[in-house]
Amino acid sequence: MEFKNWFIVSLVFSFLLVSTLAFSELNCIVSDTQSLGTGVYKMSSLSNAHAELYIESNYLYNVSCEDVTSGGVPTGVNLNNDCDDIHFFNLSSATNAHVERSDQGNYLEGVCLSSDDATIIYGYETTQNCSDAGYQACLGTFSSDTNAHVADCVTAPYSNYICANLTYDFNCDDGVSDTDNMCSIACGADNQCDGRVPGFKTDSCSEGMDYFIDVCSSTCKFVDDPAKVCNSTGTGCNGNTACDGYSAGQCLPSGTEYCDNSCINKTVVGGMCINNKAMRKALVHYTVDPYNRKLDTAAMKCLINMYLGASCSDPRSQEYIEVANALPDSILPN
Repeated sequence: MEFKNWFIVSLVFSFLLVSTLAFSELNCIVSDTQSLGTGVYKMSSLSNAHAELYIESNYLYNVSCEDVTSGGVPTGVNLNNDCDDIHFFNLSSATNAHVERSDQGNYLEGVCLSSDDATIIYGYETTQNCSDAGYQACLGTFSSDTNAHVADCVTAPYSNYICANLTYDFNCDDGVSDTDNMCSIACGADNQCDGRVPGFKTDSCSEGMDYFIDVCSSTCKFVDDPAKVCNSTGTGCNGNTACDGYSAGQCLPSGTEYCDNSCINKTVVGGMCINNKAMRKALVHYTVDPYNRKLDTAAMKCLINMYLGASCSDPRSQEYIEVANALPDSILPN
């Protein structure tokens, strides 16, 4: 190898200091049918080619890259084309260009791959390919130090390889990266939570069950909100509008309906939504003990009317209230 970025020394040292890390690596391709997250430059063909900047549109073959975990999952690390870092190619013009090594200094157009999050190391290999030299990715091959043609890394490669490694080492805790305290798929978070804080809620039901708001859990997994908040307005949601924003099992303001586990509003039974203890005891007593009722149907109609704010003309109304209050609390379900 003839050239390597000096950052490799500091990166190896940093690696030795940190024991529990999440790792990622660079994945690059040359293709006329597929493009990864960040375009780097373009080729006119897969061999003996001219080059152009990634923003030009004359050539079909894109050289593009993304950052992935060791399992091949994109991490979302920010890659870009800024040339604040070292160029790995110089082009003679924006398109229809010959190329040269970055240390030659004859051409003005730079080809770069940078990151605000990670460190990228470039190297030129002349005796072996990038993989054999221990690199993660090959960004192309070229015919000579300057005034060169380019080719991909497999079809009919030249003997000069441009290779790259990406290092993005960071601690993980339950799917959260210590770099920004956000969920990170590199730390095991679900894709839907990537870049979100734990507890982030979405109004879409399509990723979890189809009637609860979804949320990024403390471990950055996309799950139903533990509070089981019903949703009827988001994508893929099918709860009743009346239950929107209420939790499953929660009583609606009328006191006569509640939201069931499918977020459908149902009529109450057994006094479950009555917030007045005497009224609840009366309803439970009337429902579960039909042979020893101290309150008959007329009494219950009177109590319900009073609870709902309507009038009760029954002269025994106060007696019904006293009977209900005197019922033991133990009859109420836990």
